[in-house]
Amino acid sequence: MRRRASIGPVSSPDADPPDWVDGAPTSRRGQSCAFCGSKDVTWVHPLARDLLTYRVYGDGYTLPTFWTLCDACEVMHASQDLDAAVTVMRSSGWSWVADEDVAECILKPLAVFRRADLGARRLEA
Repeated sequence: MRRRASIGPVSSPDADPPDWVDGAPTSRRGQSCAFCGSKDVTWVHPLARDLLTYRVYGDGYTLPTFWTLCDACEVMHASQDLDAAVTVMRSSGWSWVADEDVAECILKPLAVFRRADLGARRLEA
């Protein structure tokens, strides 16, 4: 049986998609704020891949390789205002989290995000 010649470069499973750098997008297209859910994101935070795992109620989870934030949530993140971050997250896509689950379901992933954060980069339009 004859093998077919491959056309074009073969990428590894860990290779970034086109227009991504260091595991994070360079464009805001298709992204939303990890805190409030806004589509008007301006910042991307690449995350250290070796620091993305954590446990919630004994089950293992892994954060994505980046989080994007809007301007308002970027300011909140930079000021390290955890109470404000939890309030915003609870009022958006994280609203499913019950009061008694905030420590496990919001504060733990937020702490992992802060620990793994490699710094903010401005996204292109």
